[in-house]
Amino acid sequence: MKKIFFQVAIFFLLLGLSTAAVQAEPTDKEKEYQQKIQSLDSLLKSINEISAQIASVQHELKSPQGVGREADLKRQINALSLKKMNLVNSFNQAATEVNLDAFKKKEKEELNWSEELTELLGPLITELKKMTSRPRELERKRSEIKTLKSQLPVIRKAIYHIETLLTQTDSQELRLALNDLKKDWEMRYHETKARVNIASRQMEWELGKKKPLSVSLREILRIFFKSRGRNVILSFLAFILCWFVLHSIHRLIQKHSPFHQANRTFSVRLFDLLFIFVSALLSFLAFLAVLYFFGDWVLLSLAIVFLVGLAWASKQAVPLVWNQARLILNFGPVREGERVIYKGIPYEASSINIFSVLNNRELSGGQIRLPLKDLLELRSRPIAPDEPWFPSRQGDWVVLADGSYGQVEIQTPEMVKLDLFEGGTMTFRTQDYLAQAPTSLSRGFELAVTFGIDYRHQPIVTTEIPKVFDQAVTDGLKQEGYGEVLDSIQVQFKEVGPSSMNIVIKARVREGQGSQYELLRRAIQRTCVDTCNIYGWVIPFQQVTVHMTAPQGGNQA
Repeated sequence: MKKIFFQVAIFFLLLGLSTAAVQAEPTDKEKEYQQKIQSLDSLLKSINEISAQIASVQHELKSPQGVGREADLKRQINALSLKKMNLVNSFNQAATEVNLDAFKKKEKEELNWSEELTELLGPLITELKKMTSRPRELERKRSEIKTLKSQLPVIRKAIYHIETLLTQTDSQELRLALNDLKKDWEMRYHETKARVNIASRQMEWELGKKKPLSVSLREILRIFFKSRGRNVILSFLAFILCWFVLHSIHRLIQKHSPFHQANRTFSVRLFDLLFIFVSALLSFLAFLAVLYFFGDWVLLSLAIVFLVGLAWASKQAVPLVWNQARLILNFGPVREGERVIYKGIPYEASSINIFSVLNNRELSGGQIRLPLKDLLELRSRPIAPDEPWFPSRQGDWVVLADGSYGQVEIQTPEMVKLDLFEGGTMTFRTQDYLAQAPTSLSRGFELAVTFGIDYRHQPIVTTEIPKVFDQAVTDGLKQEGYGEVLDSIQVQFKEVGPSSMNIVIKARVREGQGSQYELLRRAIQRTCVDTCNIYGWVIPFQQVTVHMTAPQGGNQA
């Protein structure tokens, strides 16, 4: 019995020892925390040592031994303080397992503007900030709430890690340091949560003040036209009024000045150019003066910035401005009173100015106004005496190269419209009309009609037949009532044709008889046919002779 009891006791003793051994073996998590505690304990000792060194150097600095070594001792204190601050941050980060960079305030980058530019744009930037203050404030609140809410779980994580470390350490000194650190993080947590609540209430309050879009627009327009809008309108009115007054003065000078009555000399043109430049400058100064009078520095800054930008951009336009100035001064490629071709049509350069005038007296609406830059690619020359400006006039009868015959109903710089003799109308682009080489009949013309005689009358074709045709055509046209429109009639042998011998009848017609062109041609043809019938002369038809070559060794047919 005793033996059995002893064996049972030994069994339970061994079981207790094995359980204690299992319980004594630390887990991986506990090992990790033990290593972290050792690291924190080491950091804390280093911090205390550096604090002692700082205290020692500070004591030396205040003692007589530090006389003459102040700068060196202060450098040592700064270096030790920086090292201590880095160790404290490392202790804080190791204990909390939180990246402390997220809580650092970002330094604002200052704009590196010159003082003059700041003074110029300062009012404008202030005004823009004022106009956008509410939406920027709302966006700032949203960003602040988002940032604070993202910090809360990080802070809770830090507190959790500190509390876990407190349960694992036996060092009284480390526990005191961890407790102080925990209090700091708990205070930070409550402070962050309070800031979230305050920012959220401010956000709700700002959103509650939001007005409908129509109301906001009305208020903006009311404020704008009450102050700034009024300044803008008055400034533009001052600009327009100043320009109109100076332009009117210039027109009066041009109208009554004896120097402007005849051809303008170089000095007169230079005066006109300078007057335009001064007028523009004074008008812009009047615009700025109104803004200055009302003290509107925002619009004044904008106007000055615009003027500076315009001056900067004008560097690229200097050659263009110089070429246009040469035109106004009348020593450019196009000069007043000379002939210039514009879009294929000749014009006289009547006036060269900011808006130049080209004139063609033969065209309806033939006076066109062009901006000065459009003359830069043109070239002019002196006008020759009695030089035609267009091949026809409105009301003229014309014959075109394609055989079209009609009366010009209207001709403009863009189109020409013909009433055809056979009926209907044709409309041409003016350039296409000129390409047809129109022949005007209204200022007198010569009508030439070719008539063929058969070869059998060869003995008399150069002598008797022209005389007979001359008399017959003259008498026949007089009988048909055309005697008053003819100056002369001439009949001649013209040529030997492939199937006939040709006679030409030339009738010279007086001015203003262009409408009789086709009628006279038909009357002459008719008279020639009647004459041939009377004298028995044969009118040939075109003959075609075909020559055929037989194959080699055969006969030619």
